[in-house]
Amino acid sequence: MRQFDSFAGACLIAALLTACSGSIGSFSTPTSVATPTSQPSPEVYGVVYSFKGRSDGANPVGGVIESQGSLYGTTYAAGGPGCNGAGCGTVFAVGLTGGEKTLYRFKGNLDGANPTSSLLSVDKILFGTTQSGGGSACGTGCGTVFSISPSGSERILYSFAGGTDGANPEAGLLNVRGELYGTTEYGGNAACQGGCGTVFKVARSSGKETVVYRFRGGKDGFHPVSPLIYVNGDFYGTTQSGGFVSSSSNHACVYYAPGCGTVFKVSSSGRERVVARFFWSFSNPNGGATPTAPLVYANDRFYGTTILGGTDGNATMFGPGCGTVYGMSPSGQLNFIHLFQQPNHYSCTAGAPNGLVIDNDWLYGTTQNPGTIFKVSPSGTFKSLHRFAGGTDGSLPLAGMVAAPNGLLYGTTYAGGGPGCYKNSGCGTIFEIMP
Repeated sequence: MRQFDSFAGACLIAALLTACSGSIGSFSTPTSVATPTSQPSPEVYGVVYSFKGRSDGANPVGGVIESQGSLYGTTYAAGGPGCNGAGCGTVFAVGLTGGEKTLYRFKGNLDGANPTSSLLSVDKILFGTTQSGGGSACGTGCGTVFSISPSGSERILYSFAGGTDGANPEAGLLNVRGELYGTTEYGGNAACQGGCGTVFKVARSSGKETVVYRFRGGKDGFHPVSPLIYVNGDFYGTTQSGGFVSSSSNHACVYYAPGCGTVFKVSSSGRERVVARFFWSFSNPNGGATPTAPLVYANDRFYGTTILGGTDGNATMFGPGCGTVYGMSPSGQLNFIHLFQQPNHYSCTAGAPNGLVIDNDWLYGTTQNPGTIFKVSPSGTFKSLHRFAGGTDGSLPLAGMVAAPNGLLYGTTYAGGGPGCYKNSGCGTIFEIMP
């Protein structure tokens, strides 16, 4: 389970990311490689709201959604006195021109705590997950599936017990025929420490939970942290680890054994198939590793990102790369559209990409620490749109963006925006940019 107890801790998400200062130790050829010396394109960028770290919340990890002219999202911390004084997070609404309203403040007990996902809106009701809370299991609770009414009333649909039912959902939900589908990072099959993770569904009306698939921790992958998408009757997602069963260093993915992650599909009846396996090694540095972001689908192709893999600038001996943008055919053929590169091989200040959004045939995304906003075409043409300065404009985006009807893209940053929060690094922002 990812922990975001501080700005420094956020830099360690999912994989002890090389995006933070310092380092940790059949694919087609990529069509482009980024360097931090490329100049950003002309931009129209602005901060819609800066969190204060008080009752309004702090440190959004998930992105925002747009509904009827407002943006909705969650913050990981603040909002109240719970969770050892750090606050357990909030659900908020923000107008496209600013003005924030806190819809709900988590208390950290049975109502859940520390949401890391984006929300889902169905019939004016907001649905989401918390990675902890919901009971006493898993130390601080194994997480919940919740709903919020327009008036701010919360309902817990399901609290995870941490056993075969799953534990610690980090991703958002998908609504298909009255069922809410999602993933848990842990729980399920005990072959992995803490469980290998699950695909689950929860009935929107009754709250009944059903495990659709339990990952086994080998070739099928394990520890999914991204939401699902629904394409042609099947659910598609990614696992950040697994895919190979060999203990060979060629398959160990440096710090992840066995395997560098997968793209999978699973039917509503629970039949799972791995569509693609990621493979990175010192002898294959252009491969991707550790997919943690959701897939997007357009024109019969899938697109996504890996937070590791790709090239590491001058050398690969200091770490497993700065991340990739990839495309994938329905049959599972991967092609790496873009490799993020840092000439200083001790850090990846322009890497570790988050999720993508498609707008006018371009793929738009963000990278971490302090972060960038970029666009890349399916053929590999890459443009940097904005580099976060780490101050009032925000810092450390940890999620992708959403396209609104007004033609702008909206996203969140975990830190920056103003004084306050960890080491006065800022409590996070909601931003807008014209593509």
